[in-house]
Amino acid sequence: MFYFRKINPANTLSGYITLFLLGYPAFVFSDSSFWSLPVPLQGAIPEAYNSPALDRQPEKCAACHPHIYQQWHTSLHARAVGPGLLGQLPAFDDDTKKDCLNCHAPRTEQQQLLKNNNNAHVNGIDCSACHVRQHVRYGPKNQELTPHGQVKQLAMFQKSEFCAPCHQFGDDGILVNGKLLENTYQEWEASRYAQEGIQCQNCHMHGTHNFKGIYDRAMTRKGLGVTITRTKKAIHLEVVNIGAGHALPTYITPRIRLRIQSIDGKKQIEHIIQRRMHWSIKDGWQELSDTRLLPGQTARISLPLLPENSALAEVIVEPDADYYERVYPFLIDQLAEELDSHAVNKLKLARDCSAQSIYVLYSYECPAATQTCVKNNP
Repeated sequence: MFYFRKINPANTLSGYITLFLLGYPAFVFSDSSFWSLPVPLQGAIPEAYNSPALDRQPEKCAACHPHIYQQWHTSLHARAVGPGLLGQLPAFDDDTKKDCLNCHAPRTEQQQLLKNNNNAHVNGIDCSACHVRQHVRYGPKNQELTPHGQVKQLAMFQKSEFCAPCHQFGDDGILVNGKLLENTYQEWEASRYAQEGIQCQNCHMHGTHNFKGIYDRAMTRKGLGVTITRTKKAIHLEVVNIGAGHALPTYITPRIRLRIQSIDGKKQIEHIIQRRMHWSIKDGWQELSDTRLLPGQTARISLPLLPENSALAEVIVEPDADYYERVYPFLIDQLAEELDSHAVNKLKLARDCSAQSIYVLYSYECPAATQTCVKNNP
């Protein structure tokens, strides 16, 4: 994620970009020995374990865990080192790069490869990032006999705290209108989901390694209940956070757009669900609005229409709205002279890819005299 970093602005452009984009690695995990970032070097493979199964690349894990590998391979975790990150790194100093990579490529071995401009074998948040420390394997279950020795059980693999080091800024992070820029864990902690023992893993993994979120249409439908109703005088669109244990959407990056438009195009109403932010050198961060839905919260819009008129009601999800509208255009414009053409092309590719993440969650034409057009709200 790209957030404000609490440092003094430098007089150089790269210093300004650093100030503008980055945030603290934040949450201090209760078992800091496990989530010490970056993950320390594994060191030489112990002679007793000298086996191809101990290779740290996820392709080696696939030999025995093909289904898990395929799930992970299609996830955003696997693509955490993408063109947007790689296009920016050349403009940053070493400390800033480390801030980024501690979550995007958390293993020291990965960071060393990237420092040497070798990103061919850097797989983002890979198997070893979560499961391997000093060649010892850890997971949610204890297993005695495996090709790589014992797998040690750690209960924290099934707790939300496990996700917090990269999904929650710490107490010393920047507060804007009393809220951290990245606050997902604390949003969950304050919700009924935490009280009921429903962890991040229950929804975002659900027995898999897909790590699905707002980029996935089916996942978003589980989180956002939608009801579209036609009365004699209007069409009503109501959405409610029925399944996300945090603000929906979390972070400042995504946007959900509610829209009702008459078929003749003469009438339209729209409502944005997003934490809209602005940043300037003079004033720093400012929150323009925060219309996100906390668990159980509802948003509604209505479009007055004559009984014989129909309209199109839509819910549109833009997972990367802040990136393609603000972040990448700014970077391409401001860094063009500092970066070589290869890095700038990566940023342009990232901009184009982020614009392609938009999808329509629901689109329904409500004809005249219809009562309930759509109801996805258990």
